[in-house]
Amino acid sequence: MRTNTLAFTGSGTAAANRISDLADLGATLHLTQHLRLIEKFYFWAYRIPQNGNLNELDYSCAAPPCTLLSTPLTTPVATPTTIQSSFNQTWTRNQTELAWDISKKVGARIGYRYGDRDFNHFNDFLPGDLDHFVGLEKTALLGFWARPTHTLRLNFDLEHTNYNAVFVRLSPRKDARYRFQMTYTPRSWATLGGSINIRQESNADSETQYLGHNQNYGLTASLAPRERFGLDLAYNFNSVIQNAIICFNDTPPIGVILPFVANAANNNCAGNDTSNNLMANSYYTNHTNFGMATVRFKPAKRVLANIGYSVSSVDGSVPQFNILQPLGTVQYTYQQPVANLSVDIGHKLAFNMGWNYYQYGEGSFVGPTAPRYFHANSLTESLRYSF
Repeated sequence: MRTNTLAFTGSGTAAANRISDLADLGATLHLTQHLRLIEKFYFWAYRIPQNGNLNELDYSCAAPPCTLLSTPLTTPVATPTTIQSSFNQTWTRNQTELAWDISKKVGARIGYRYGDRDFNHFNDFLPGDLDHFVGLEKTALLGFWARPTHTLRLNFDLEHTNYNAVFVRLSPRKDARYRFQMTYTPRSWATLGGSINIRQESNADSETQYLGHNQNYGLTASLAPRERFGLDLAYNFNSVIQNAIICFNDTPPIGVILPFVANAANNNCAGNDTSNNLMANSYYTNHTNFGMATVRFKPAKRVLANIGYSVSSVDGSVPQFNILQPLGTVQYTYQQPVANLSVDIGHKLAFNMGWNYYQYGEGSFVGPTAPRYFHANSLTESLRYSF
């Protein structure tokens, strides 16, 4: 809300402390040679007591409408404020798992985790001033590992969580996580790896309808077939999506049509936020591709060189509330070639030289706010002495 206040000064004293108590306990009971019961308990409690005795002097213009050059100013109005509050949280978790080594090549586990989070916010410590929230989480756990050969290793983990309540609108009521890892060593000089990490979230509340995920897929390879030559390769893809209903109030300038604002339903937020009457399904998407390659070689006995290149390419989207709003870091490309050289000159001395090139370019539209772009060259030289 706009006011006629042109200047203000503040004074006073304030203090705050953070007090944290933490306990983490675990125990393993070997039921048989291949069967174990694993128990983990986690406790975290903290509180932030704070107090303040503040005073603010507000200066307004004597004859509105006001500008920064308006004179004279009115006599300052003092607003004293006394604060005495505390934000407290207690979080307990208990996890029980049963692990079974089926054989020397295969194993599995199953478990259950129960969590309890208690939030308390005290304002001035007066009757009725307490904000109190309690949240419970119940999680099913499942996992297995396999080593069918001495060169191949596989791991898989699954977690599925249900929450009875949320603390903020974008908190999920359901949360599922899937993790998979693979390592393969076909030769003593070659190591291949792969990973999948997926998180799915949702909240079906009629005024939220939140849906999101974070998916990550990666591949790596490290090859050194000869003593003087090696190659490292990596690729990663990451996808992030968040969708949820939002309420907002917006009036674009005359002649400007913003599809997200124009397509928002009117007067649908009365039960949620009466001052913001427009409702729409807000979205955020981000897809990132990352690739990297590095070659290392020794052209001579005392010389070691590395040459590499990496690139990150991002493509995404967000709602547009302003005709001047650029996409910024939702659409960009970042490139980074690199090269370095190390020469052993003897007597425990080595000369090192490295070059880096950075290039960043956004994929936004060209208009009043042109896409940002920069590049830079960096050269580093050093002399290292080992003793």
